Amino acid sequence: MRFYTGDESGLIKCIDIDANVSLLEAQAQAAKRTKAAAKAKANLKAGEQAAAADTSLAGVEIRTVDGRVNRSNGIQQMCTTKWATNDRAFAVARKNGNIDVVGFEGEQLFTYTDEKFAERVSIKYNGRTISERSYVGLSASDSHFLSCTNMGEVR
Repeated sequence: MRFYTGDESGLIKCIDIDANVSLLEAQAQAAKRTKAAAKAKANLKAGEQAAAADTSLAGVEIRTVDGRVNRSNGIQQMCTTKWATNDRAFAVARKNGNIDVVGFEGEQLFTYTDEKFAERVSIKYNGRTISERSYVGLSASDSHFLSCTNMGEVR
């Protein structure tokens, strides 16, 4: 099974889970390794270095597909699409106003920059102050995308 996820630091990650490995069993093994490493660290004499604990889960592989850690590029919305030049891609709406189309292997296919995201806003609505735009919806097809912001802007 394969999952793709985006995070607030701007990374797109792929999580592969081997269907033949029980997740509960893998978590139990990782917990045992962590506990054994903690016990070994407690038994160290002064000046000795402990080996790094392996906390990975058997049958679970996590890899970064795209991005560098940058909070202004945080991912707010993400959807899969078939782009004109690539059958397998994501449309990614970022905190800085960019909408990127990224292939499943991390290749940049298209970038759109919404200039309105650079504008400062201060709007009171239902007793709350909205001070910046954010994407609340995103859809994409093979040649275009549709986005909506918290300010009611649909493009």
